[in-house]
This record gives sequence, structure tokens and C-alpha cells, in this order.
Amino acid sequence: MDEIGQEFARLRGVCTMADGKELQMPPTGTNFENYLLQVEPHWVTLGKMLPGMETPGAQEGVQMSADHGQNTMTGNQGHPLSHRAAAALKLIRNHEAVVRDVCNPNTCNTVGKQLTMLHLKRVPVELVQYVEEALRYVAIKLLGVPPPTMPPGVVPVLDPNNRQQCQAWIATTMFVMARLQIGQEKPGRAPDLAPDASMAMRCALMETGRYANGL
Repeated sequence: MDEIGQEFARLRGVCTMADGKELQMPPTGTNFENYLLQVEPHWVTLGKMLPGMETPGAQEGVQMSADHGQNTMTGNQGHPLSHRAAAALKLIRNHEAVVRDVCNPNTCNTVGKQLTMLHLKRVPVELVQYVEEALRYVAIKLLGVPPPTMPPGVVPVLDPNNRQQCQAWIATTMFVMARLQIGQEKPGRAPDLAPDASMAMRCALMETGRYANGL
């Protein structure tokens, strides 16, 4: 296993808080953990595409593109590569905790504390596949990698005729947008990302939601 793969293995079941502290997440008692383990190789691939990662994939042209998505909010005409990279790094390294937050089946949050923001609608844990797909698509938009350069299976396929999948993607993006803290929306809680990276993340989430909505 290479260095990046080893880091992902170390981060299994770990939630990285906004202040950088790493906390172990209690088990869900569902198939959640097994599914995330199955798709971990896709996230490792995305991790190798981050700027500065000297990997065989990058040497073969599988890397971030500064000009991909030129006509989108997350592309060259919107958020700079550095802002998108910061957002992508946070999501890729902490994807398990974000997926779990969206479809948390428990009465406690990802690190065992009482849930907050109960007004937000979570996605049933049975649909974890669709939640993970939506967030992986967001990461790919932030990376700016043209789909033709991606290894097979990494880019999730959205079936416009699968109403359940489309609705889960939309619900996922809406939930994360509502949860993402840029400044002092919740006093005492550190921002999830720097303002510029947060805006890039929100745009990628919005574009993904629009895509799932057929817009």
C-alpha cells in the first residue's frame, strides 16, 4: 500500500474536526462502514490528484486541471485552483465523516454527542451509496478533472430516471450546504473552511444539486 493509501487506512472511522482534532466515530451498527470501505479506493484515487501529489496517476495526466469546467462556477472563470484544492482536500480526507453526517442513523452525531440542527432533513442510511456518490461528484468538480482522464468507476453515474438517486443527491447537497460554516454562524465553533474555500465548496455543491435536478 502506498503512502496515500496508508493515510486513508489510518483515517478510517475518524472525524477530523474544524480545529484539526481527530476523533474516533462510534460504529453505526449498519452496513455504512462496509460500504465506505468498498469505495475507499475511489477516494484514494482522488487524494492522489490533489496538487503536489507526485503519483504515477499524475504522471499519466490524471491530475487537477486549472481550466477544466471553464464555463462553470467552480471552473477557471469562477474559483481559483487554490481555493478549490483547499475545499477538495478537506472533503476528500474527511469524506467518511461527511457522508455519515448526511445519513446518520443514530441520535448522536458522528463523534457521539447529541445531534444539533434537528430541523435539517437527513438521508436514510439505506441510501448511503447515493450520498457517497453525490459527495464524490462534488470532490471531482472541485478537482476540475475532466471525466475522460479518470480511472474507470471513479466518476459516479447519475441515472436521471432513478428518482430515488436524484432526490438523494439533491438532499445531500442541500444538507451539506446548510451544515457548512464559513464564519461565526454558530459562536464557539471553528469555521469548517477558509471563506474562499467555503465558497468554492458551496458552488460545487450547488452545481451538483442542479445537475441532479436536471438543470
